[in-house]
Order: sequence, then structure tokens, then C-alpha cells
Amino acid sequence: MSCWQLQATAWVADLAPTAPPPTHRARERANRPQTRRRRENTDECHEKLRHVRENIHEACAIMAQVCRRERRKRDIMVGGPLH
Repeated sequence: MSCWQLQATAWVADLAPTAPPPTHRARERANRPQTRRRRENTDECHEKLRHVRENIHEACAIMAQVCRRERRKRDIMVGGPLH
């Protein structure tokens, strides 16, 4: 037998399954940490969400101003019309 045939037979012997791997085994639930958290409907939570919403709106307004400023700078450099 050639070198390749010897290696192929060795690989086939290594690949012969003895037992199926435990891929679909049920999880152990005894010490599982809680992964999902329930959202609370308290006034404090609503206040935090309101502050987050305000911060996002302020960030959007600032980004719009930056875009306008950069567009004007580009138009001045190129010599195009101002918007």
C-alpha cells in the first residue's frame, strides 16, 4: 500500500464512532442563573426611560447640526451653493 492509503485507513479508523456525542441532551436546570429579567413598571423606570429618550433626541439634534456645518464647509471649499 502507498503512503496515502495507509494514512486514509488510519483516518477512517479514527473516525469510527463509538458513541454518539451528547448534543441534544437536556440541560441541567438546578443551578442555572436567571437570564431574562422582567422590566418593572415603576415611576423611577419611566423617569430613566424619559431621560434616555431626551438624550437621544439631543444627540440627534447635535448630529444634524454637525452635518449642516460639514456640508457648508464642503460647499465653501468646493465653491458650490450653500444650503
